[in-house]
Amino acid sequence: MNPIWPDISWLTPEWITTIIAFIAFTVAVLSLWFSSLKGPDIDLCEIPNFVMDKIRWESLNYIPDRIRFSPAQLIFINNGTRSGVIKLEANFEPSDEFKPFLSRAGYIFKIGEKSWSDDMPHISMRERESCIIEVEVRVDFHDWKEYFDSDPVSKDKIYDILCEADLVNFNRLSDFCSLLRPAMSIGKISINSVQTIRKNILWTRIGRKNLVRDLPIGSMDQEFIEGFKSCLAKWDDIKPNCILMKLEELRKDLSNYILTPLGDNLNKLGQTPRMALRTDFWNDWKRKWEGYTHWKALIDFILKSLGLESKIADFCLKADGFNQDLRIFEEIKSTDSQQRQAKEWDLNKSAEILKNKIRQLTSEIESLQDILYRCVHSGR
Repeated sequence: MNPIWPDISWLTPEWITTIIAFIAFTVAVLSLWFSSLKGPDIDLCEIPNFVMDKIRWESLNYIPDRIRFSPAQLIFINNGTRSGVIKLEANFEPSDEFKPFLSRAGYIFKIGEKSWSDDMPHISMRERESCIIEVEVRVDFHDWKEYFDSDPVSKDKIYDILCEADLVNFNRLSDFCSLLRPAMSIGKISINSVQTIRKNILWTRIGRKNLVRDLPIGSMDQEFIEGFKSCLAKWDDIKPNCILMKLEELRKDLSNYILTPLGDNLNKLGQTPRMALRTDFWNDWKRKWEGYTHWKALIDFILKSLGLESKIADFCLKADGFNQDLRIFEEIKSTDSQQRQAKEWDLNKSAEILKNKIRQLTSEIESLQDILYRCVHSGR
């Protein structure tokens, strides 16, 4: 049987030329794409591994309030034909069991000798270049001894809440130890990149890519569990009565920073000639606690429960008004006796109002000091 060959009579020299030209065009387009038009193509080489650092329990004299993870290396390569930019964003989501005990998560991004906390800037990657970005994760607990969290209450409930604050923290650590199980995960981490991405054949844009999604990290082991249980057993030996000691310091502070300036102002209001009142003591005292989260939470609870913050702020505002009137009075010429007499009458009236406010504030602050004293010496 003779083979049947397809009819190729149509394959004229013109057609052959056309096919060769099309193939050449296709090769040229692909060459152009991979040589210049492809643009940046930044990819993560492999999923990183986050390893929780060991806690040296034998040398600790405090209860650990931070979990650290060794820096994880994220290796990127730009397979494109142009340089691009990239930055990373990390997000840690604690497991439901750990949420009540954790305060915040922090991140350190590092490239070579450069590092950034929490917010990483865009960095440039040339074509065919690789880059290693290290990501360190830190997870903070609420401080086990100093933590205080309570909404304002009525005056008759302040004593009990303050006296039981240390016990509340002990129970919080006890609850934490009770839920720990081997192989439990602290939470999950996700990492996104904000990087140069090709939009179409002509343009690129800055877009977001998910690199790591809900990767479990921080697996508990028996050493971790036993370490925290040992801290619970040594509770009374580690910063004993921590909140009560803060209350004692606060009681003394109220005398030095609040009552003393109020007493000086009361004396000035009884003197002639009139003297300017001190009004900066309140802001000075508040600035003392800036950055001390646990102190501020305790102080805010006490002052707002008693309404003292608004009362002291109101006194300082009226005292500023008194000082302004005093300056106006001193600028009035002695020959203008009628105007001086009217302004002096205003000053005397304001002075009596301020005296009453100082006496009221002094009484309320001394009452607060008594609450703090009884709480510190309650033996709880």
